[in-house]
Formats: sequence, structure tokens, C-alpha cells
Amino acid sequence: MALLGASGAIGAGAALFMRSASRPLVPDAIPLLRYRCVGPQLPGSPLNASRVSIPNFARHMRYLKRRRFRPVTLSEALDHARDPDFLASTPVAVCFDGAYQSFLDCALPTLRRLEIDRATVFVATAAIAGDNRYEVRGRGRVEPTIDRERLARLSAEGFELGSLGHSGRAFDLLGAGPMLADLQSSSAALKELTGTAPRCLAYPEDIVASSARACYRKAGFTAIASIGQEGVLERATPRDQLPRYPIGRGATSVELALALSLRAS
Repeated sequence: MALLGASGAIGAGAALFMRSASRPLVPDAIPLLRYRCVGPQLPGSPLNASRVSIPNFARHMRYLKRRRFRPVTLSEALDHARDPDFLASTPVAVCFDGAYQSFLDCALPTLRRLEIDRATVFVATAAIAGDNRYEVRGRGRVEPTIDRERLARLSAEGFELGSLGHSGRAFDLLGAGPMLADLQSSSAALKELTGTAPRCLAYPEDIVASSARACYRKAGFTAIASIGQEGVLERATPRDQLPRYPIGRGATSVELALALSLRAS
């Protein structure tokens, strides 16, 4: 889901304001944020609608630091969701879907400059060191993806690598057998890359497939990330549909603040 232009940002902000004003604050909830890609607009790319500019991304990350939110991986959030000391550190799980080269070129320098060394990057493993034609499917310009060496380095530095499946195809297009094989291939590829089996899976193309819930644990995963305006991990949150708030092209710092406000400070 992308938030486009000023009117889109205003509309999203209004909806968030109404929710934050009407629902009780949850002191033990962890905000979940999802970025698609960061960087300048690329002519012909279908990702432009969800691409956050470098200055805007930097403003978002500075806001997290200024308000003393502590970026963590999605797995860390899941592991410590009931730990009072962990929750007292105001954690926020920051996720990036796609493992595009632009993450290294445009997002990582800001993260390093602000000494943020925790985030979850979701990878379509068949596309490693290639491009994102698996999702573009002839509808526009493809973009390069991160190679194996740099992904392994990210993992060694503390970034979590999650899975978008092996092929990156929407799970609703796969039958149960092919889906399980796809997830197992992805898990094996990431384990070979990092030395550790991945725990978190994300729905490709943001399409929730109920069939995935039946086999993700068989493939070794413990949670599936989705998109949801709730944007928080609570004790009762289903582990097969973690609702990450989508940060889109037009998302302002005000919208980010409102999304984070759904968790009591």
C-alpha cells in the first residue's frame, strides 16, 4: 500500500489521528514500520509510488532517535514482546521489503550516520545479485538487488534477513505443494548465506494468502509480516499476520509520529 502526495498523507494522517484518539494506548505494544525502498525517483519504475526520498527517510530516522525510539529487528521484537525492560526501551521494528541495491546506496548511509544497526531486510532469494523482474513482470523498469557478499555483511553487522519467498511470487499464485517448496528453498538459501535459518517471512506484493498460514511453520518460519494500519505488535497479535505500518512516498514526519503514537510513550 502506498501513500501518494499531500492529499494522501493528509488523509492517512487524519485516519491515524482518529484511531490514536479513540483507541486506548497500549504501553506494551511495539511499533512495526515497513519501507519499500529509499532513494530518488527512477523514470519508469513501478516502485516510485512507494519510494521514500533520502531527505525524507533521514527525517524519519532522526525523529526516531530524537524521541528515543530504539530500532530493533522484527525477530527481536517477537522474542521480547513481553519483556518489561525491553519494552521500556521504546523499541520499534523497522523493515525493508525487497533487498534492492538502493538500500545500500540510499538508506544504509543514513542508518550508519545515525548509528542505527538494527532493521529487518526481506529478500526474494532467487533474485539475489539480480533484479526485481519477479515483481515488475514487464510493467516497467527493473532495479538491481543486493549481492550475496553484501547481504552476508549486513547480517554480520546485525541486520536481520527475512524472506519474501524464493521466487518472490505472490503466495496466492502458488499451490500448497509449490509454496512449501518455495519457502523451503528460500530458507535454505538464507541459512547458507548467514549461517542461521531465517525466522520471519513477509507476504510478497502485500497479498495475504491464507494457504501460507498452513505451511510457513513447516518451512521453519515462526512469523509472517503483512501490511496493516494498526502498525503495532501486541501480545495478542497473530504471528501469521504482523501488521507493519506502510511508509509510502508521501509519508511526512507528522504521519510517522502519529503511527508511533499508537504505542504509549
